[in-house]
Amino acid sequence: MFRSWGAGALLLLLFQSCGPVLREPREVRPESDVCPECRMTVIPEGHAAESVDSEGTLLVFDDPGCLALYVHDHPGQFHDASFFVQDAQSKAWVAWDKAIFVRADDVPSPMNYGWHGFSTEARARTFATNHQGSHVATGDALAVLVDDLKDRRWKP
Repeated sequence: MFRSWGAGALLLLLFQSCGPVLREPREVRPESDVCPECRMTVIPEGHAAESVDSEGTLLVFDDPGCLALYVHDHPGQFHDASFFVQDAQSKAWVAWDKAIFVRADDVPSPMNYGWHGFSTEARARTFATNHQGSHVATGDALAVLVDDLKDRRWKP
């Protein structure tokens, strides 16, 4: 009896491991998540960003600018990856290509890059108005952030 149960469990495990990888963000773990760009601990306070590739490899960043710079520096590592950013106000995860980014330097971000992601256009515009921020549309945000940050990148 044990032999057939063990074989069945092994088969079930094999079938589950062959399924598609879920490319979704996970909860930030401050006790173990360290940003690969700046090496700071990641705190889930509305600025975290994540990448998940087709094999399920997850990288967690403390600031949207860190994700943008790291992806720019390591493009081959992110073939077919999905990117996510926390909404600066609700802290909910938003797909990077659906997020609306606002640069507002008077509102702190972990690396003081000043970039804040939002899940809705209305909240992004209100935030930009209230904080004299510049508004960035979705889609090209990765390139916009890299272009903005390349000359003011944090260096250890």
